[in-house]
Amino acid sequence: MNDFKESKLEEKRRLFDWFAELNSNRKRVRYVVKKHTEWVDRTLFELISLIGLDSKGLALVGVGGYGRKQLNPHSDIDILVLKTKENNGLDSVVRDILDFFYFVGYECSVSVRSIDECVEYAKKDSTIKASLLDSRFLLGDRGVWERYSSVLKDVIVPDNRELFIEQVIAYMRARYEKFGGTVFVLEPNVKEGVGSLRDYHSLLWIAKVLYGAKSVLNLKRMGLIEDYDYRKLMNGVYFLWQLRNALHLKLNKKNDVLFLDLRDEIAESLKYKESKRFTKSERLMRRYYYEARGIKNVVNSYINIFLKRDGGAKSIFLDDKMAINDTVKSEGELNVYELFQLFYYSAEYSKPVDSKESSKIRGLLFDVARARRDKQCSFIFRQMLSLNKPLFKTISSMHELGVLDRYIPEFGNVCCLTKDGLYHKYTVDEHSIQAVKALDELYNYEIPKTFLMRLKYIWVNLSPHDRYVLRLACLFHDIGKIEKESHEVVGAELSRAIAKRLFLGRDLTEKLIFLVRHHLLMSSIISTRDVDDPKTLEDFLKVVDSKEKLILLSLLTYADMKSVNDNVWSSWKEDLMEALYLKATFYFENKDYDEYLRLHAADSKRKVKAILGKDYHELVDKLPDNIFNDIRFDVMAEYIRNIKDTGRNAFVYREEGSDTAKVVVYYNNEFGFFNKISGILACLDASIITAKSYDLLDGKIVDVFTVKLDKDSELDDFKVEDLIYRVKSGDFDLDGCMEAKRRRFLNRLEKTKLEMSLENVDVVVDNSLSELYTVIRVYAPDRIGLVYYITKVLLEFQLQVGMFILDTKGSVAVDTFYVVDKSFRKIYSEKLLELIKSRLYEVLV
Repeated sequence: MNDFKESKLEEKRRLFDWFAELNSNRKRVRYVVKKHTEWVDRTLFELISLIGLDSKGLALVGVGGYGRKQLNPHSDIDILVLKTKENNGLDSVVRDILDFFYFVGYECSVSVRSIDECVEYAKKDSTIKASLLDSRFLLGDRGVWERYSSVLKDVIVPDNRELFIEQVIAYMRARYEKFGGTVFVLEPNVKEGVGSLRDYHSLLWIAKVLYGAKSVLNLKRMGLIEDYDYRKLMNGVYFLWQLRNALHLKLNKKNDVLFLDLRDEIAESLKYKESKRFTKSERLMRRYYYEARGIKNVVNSYINIFLKRDGGAKSIFLDDKMAINDTVKSEGELNVYELFQLFYYSAEYSKPVDSKESSKIRGLLFDVARARRDKQCSFIFRQMLSLNKPLFKTISSMHELGVLDRYIPEFGNVCCLTKDGLYHKYTVDEHSIQAVKALDELYNYEIPKTFLMRLKYIWVNLSPHDRYVLRLACLFHDIGKIEKESHEVVGAELSRAIAKRLFLGRDLTEKLIFLVRHHLLMSSIISTRDVDDPKTLEDFLKVVDSKEKLILLSLLTYADMKSVNDNVWSSWKEDLMEALYLKATFYFENKDYDEYLRLHAADSKRKVKAILGKDYHELVDKLPDNIFNDIRFDVMAEYIRNIKDTGRNAFVYREEGSDTAKVVVYYNNEFGFFNKISGILACLDASIITAKSYDLLDGKIVDVFTVKLDKDSELDDFKVEDLIYRVKSGDFDLDGCMEAKRRRFLNRLEKTKLEMSLENVDVVVDNSLSELYTVIRVYAPDRIGLVYYITKVLLEFQLQVGMFILDTKGSVAVDTFYVVDKSFRKIYSEKLLELIKSRLYEVLV
C-alpha cells in the first residue's frame, strides 16, 4: 500500500504540472477538469482492487462535483457507498479510502448509507438532496445502482419540490448577503460568491427537480434555455473553472478566493498581457467581472422563468430587477424606436422589462449602434432621463442587456473596468450606475434638518433639463478612466462628443462638460483643505462661479462619493460639504457666511451663560466660536461647568446614532501636547478624522478632534482624561503603545494593502493653499497611530499644528497638516522643508 501511495503521489505531481500548462489555454480548460476526474476514477478503481473489496451488494457513487465530473485540482472527493445489507468490513475500507486520499493531498468524504437512508436524509436536508442530485455510478454492484437511480428519479427528486427550491434560493440569498451582494468585490470567491460556480450549480439543481434535466446542454436541447444564454452561461463557467484551476495550482491547495496579491501571478499564468491601457491584472479582473455578472444575470433570469412556467413556486425572486410579475412587454416584433419606448415605459411605470424580451433586444443591438445620431431615439432617451422618479433599475437593465453600451460606446468601453482597486467597491460602469441610484435614494430620504434633506429638496425640484444633464454626468463622470491619467479631463472631452450625438445644445453641453471636468473638486476640498480658510473658498469660487453650477456639482459630488464604497460618504464629510455649500451660497446671495457663524456662536454663548450664571461668563468668552457652532449649547454648558467645578479637561460628545464623536481637550499650552493627544486617542482606538488647535490668551489651549468610532466603542471623558494624566506623569509608555499598535496582527488583505500602499508614499508641501499656514500633505499606508508619528516629526522641527484633515483613498491615507513655525509664520526655507520631508519619509516607510 505504501508503494502505491508514493507512486500515485508522484503521478499526481506530474499530472498537475501538465494541468498547469494546459490551463493557460482557454480551449483546454474542460479537458483539465475531465482528465482530472478520469484520473481520480482510475485511481479509486486501483485502490479498491488493491484493498480487495467484495462489492456484491455495494455500489460506490460519486456525488457533488465529483458526481458531475467537474473536479478542479484540489476539489473535494465526495463518495457515497450504497449498501443493501450490513457489511462488517466497510469501516476498514472507508478508513483506507480516506487515508489514501489524505496522503495524496485531497479532502475526501465517504458516506455509507442504505437507499432508504438516502431518502430519509434528503427529506431532512436540502444540501444532502442537492448532493445526491449529482450522483454518478463509479463501481460495484450495478443492480444496487439501478435501484438507487430509480428511487432518486421517482422519490427523492420529486419529493416536496417547492420546499427544495425555496431552500436553494434561500441559500443563494444568504450567499449573496455574505459576499457583498455584488460580483464587483475586491477579493471575489469564484466558487461561492455572487455570480460564482455555485450560482450555476443552483440553476442545475432547480432544473433537475423541475424538468429532470441532467445538464445545461440538456436544458438547451429541451428548448428551456436560449442558445445565446447557454453560450453566455457556459463561457462564464469555463472561465471560472480556468481561474479556479489556476488558484488551486498556484498555492497547491484548495483556495477559491482571488486574493489581491495573487492577481499578477494568476494573470501571468493565464497568459494575460499588458496593453497600452491596462495592466495584465486589470485585464484579468475585467474579464472576471464580465463573466461573473453574466452568470448571475442568466441564472437569476432563468430561475424566475422556470418558476413562472412551473407555477408551483410563487414569489421566489432573487433579483427584483428580474421579478416575473407585472412587467413591461412589447407587442410582437420590436424596432429600435419601440425598444427605447419600452425602456421609457419601464421607467415611467416603475416596472421591469420582461425577461422574455431579452432575445428580441439582443437582435436589435446592431440597430441601436446605428441609432446613435438618431433624433427620435435621442428624444426618448432624454425624456426617460428627465423623469422625476427613480431610474436605477431601468438604467441597470439597459446596461446589462447591452443597449446602453451600444448606444453610448464610450460608456461601454469602461464596462467591467477596475481602477483604484483598493478604493472603489465597484467597477467603473457599476460605480457610475450606482451614482444614479444614490440620486434615486434621495426621493425616500426623510431625516429633517440635514444637508441631505436640503439636497433632496433641490433634486426633486430640478428642472427636467438639469435632471437629464445630471444623470448623464453620473453615467459619464468616470468614462475617462479608459486612459491612465487625468480621467476627468479625458472624460470631459469624450462627453463633448457624446453631447453632440445626443443633440444636447450649447447650454446643456457646457453644463455636462463642467460637471465631468470638475466632479472631483468638492470631494478633494473637503478631504484635504480647511473649509474655514478664506483662501479655500476663494479658490473654489474661481471654478464654481454660479449658484446653478454649485447646485449641480453638489448633487453629483454626493452621488459620486456615495457610490465609491461604504465608507467614503460619512456624517463628517456631510458636515464639511454643507459648510462649503453654504459658504458659496451666501457668497452668491451677497451675504457673509462668516458673520452668520459669528452670530450663531454669539447666540449659543448667550444661552450657555443663561444656563450657567455669571461665575462662568469669563470661561465661556475664552473658548473659540467654532466649538459653539459644532456642539449644541446645552452640551457645551455641561462641559464648561465640569471644567470650572471639577477641573475636568477632556470632553467626549457623540450624537445618538452618529459614527463620529467630538473630543475637546482644554489644557495648559505646552509645546508638543497636540502630539501626545493624537497618540492617546490612537491608544484608545479612536481614529482621528480632523483636528483643530486654538491658543487662548490665558496660556491655555483647546484642541478639538473629530474621531471615528466603532458602534460599540465606549470612549468617554474619563478614559481620555485618565490616559492624559498617566502619560504626563510617566506612568504610561505612549511610544510603546504605538509600537504595539504598529506590530499588531494583520490579516492577508491588510498586509496586501500595506505592501501596495508603500509604493505611493509621498510628502507634498504647498505654501499657496493658505494665507496663514504652510500645508504639508502626506500620502502613506493607512494605519493606527499614523498621526502620532507624523506630528512627532513636526514636533522635532518645532512646528505648530493649526489643524489637520485625514482621508483615505483605498489603502493610502491622505493626511493634510496646516503648520507654522514656532514664531507662527509660514515656512519658506527650502532647506528646512527638504529636511522635514526626509524625516517624514523615514517614519512613513
